[in-house]
Order: sequence, then structure tokens, then C-alpha cells
Amino acid sequence: MEAILCPHCEGEIELESDASGKFECPHCGRELAWATPDDDSRNAVAKVLGTIRATSKTLASLAVTPLPLVWALVLLPISLFFGLVSIILSANFFIFGSDIGSWMLEELTKFDFSDGVELFFATIFVVVVLPVAALVYLIATLLGLFGLGIMISAVVRLIRR
Repeated sequence: MEAILCPHCEGEIELESDASGKFECPHCGRELAWATPDDDSRNAVAKVLGTIRATSKTLASLAVTPLPLVWALVLLPISLFFGLVSIILSANFFIFGSDIGSWMLEELTKFDFSDGVELFFATIFVVVVLPVAALVYLIATLLGLFGLGIMISAVVRLIRR
């Protein structure tokens, strides 16, 4: 028996010493080709290298922190923090948008609409300020949804693990 590594998932596969051809990896299910070299020295070198690689992969996997632990202790708090920051920013934009709307109504009471020139400037004022207020409300809504999405995806990902 000879141990080789799958080129796709790097899972260890045991094959007969004289095996060659196409095989299916039992770990990932992908197809791999394996041909036995004619030269015995090449076969010995490949065998040693395969063993060293498999051993180093096993040792490396023992030293790495498990991904769910990294996710729970590092990535989840960061995701929740950025989600909350986005929601707080959206609330600030929402307040700013309503302040713009209130200011616009207050300023419109100062215009004398009997004069044609002031009516024109009041219309221009509304046409300029109203889209700005609408844009601020849109940014607030998008930031809030973005923050909510980050927080929900973080919690769902933690639950799946």
C-alpha cells in the first residue's frame, strides 16, 4: 500500500503499490490520475515526499486553532460591532434627514408667495433640498439594513457551526 495526497482536498488516499490510472478521492469525490513511475528511485522519492507532506499536514492541523473558536471569539464580535455601528450611523442619518425636512418647512414660511420671484426661489429651494433629504433617508435605511444583515449573518453562521 502507498499513501498519496489528493491534489484537490489534500486528503490522504491509500493505493496499491502498483496502482495506476484514474481514481475517485474518497474524501472530496473528485477524480485524480495516478501513474506508478517505472523508475524505483522515483517511486521511493515520491513515497518519502508523500509521507513527509502527510505528516506535516497532520502536525499543522494540530497546531491550528479550530475555526469555530476563531469565529466565535474574533469574527462574531467584529461583525456585531460593525453591525451596531451601521445601525447607529443610520439613526444619525435619519435624524439629520428629519432635521433637514424641518428646516426646509421653517424656511418656506419666510417666503412671500405673492411675489413671482420669491415663488420661483421657493420652488428651486424645495427642488434642491427635498432630494437631499430623501437621499439622506435612503442612506439611513441602507446603512440600517446593512448593519442588520451583518449581525444576522454573523449569528446564523455561528449557529451553523
